[in-house]
Amino acid sequence: MASKLSFWYPTEQLHQTAGVRRASTSGQPHSPAATATVTIKLDANGTEYVIWKDMLSPGDAVRYIEGAGFNVFRVYQSLKSFTVHGDAGANFTMTNATQAERLAGNTSRHIFMCDLDGYTEVRLRANQQVTSASANTPLFRAKYYTTYTTTVGNFLQLGESAQVEFSLSGTGYRDTGWMSLATGARIAGCCIGFTELGGDGVADPALGATDILFR
Repeated sequence: MASKLSFWYPTEQLHQTAGVRRASTSGQPHSPAATATVTIKLDANGTEYVIWKDMLSPGDAVRYIEGAGFNVFRVYQSLKSFTVHGDAGANFTMTNATQAERLAGNTSRHIFMCDLDGYTEVRLRANQQVTSASANTPLFRAKYYTTYTTTVGNFLQLGESAQVEFSLSGTGYRDTGWMSLATGARIAGCCIGFTELGGDGVADPALGATDILFR
């Protein structure tokens, strides 16, 4: 019925050939910006028949493969990687880290803006060089806001269901793994900032190479 060329969402990118709507290009599949019902129809001499219908979430796409049928699969935007700290000659030190949440390092220098429209996942990584001896569960967090801000209280949870953070107790490589990105952060012009919390006002935890990735 159809060639091996996949059907892609959205259906506007399909064209009709011999009564079957086929992908007009073999480029990257597109994913909905929000959960959407996707319907693929067969046009038989003017009569349309629904041959596939399902819900797609952000990050999902649908394709048809000859001999296998339709299937939903996960797709991602091109990887974006931002260096939070990359100075090979000096650590990013959180001097006298406080128990109350504040901007990491007590500075707004690390805040940046980026376009995350269509992005669905985030990952924070760091090479921790100096531990925190605080007994208050010291943490390093990535957060977001919808416009540029340097006010720590404005920043929101970057993960959809959990904070994008890691413990500052101990040393070594920290990696949150890929986490679902908060829906509110999936915008053009998203403000990304970093905070510290759980210190004791004495310990000076420090990070080496640190980056944050989106896809």
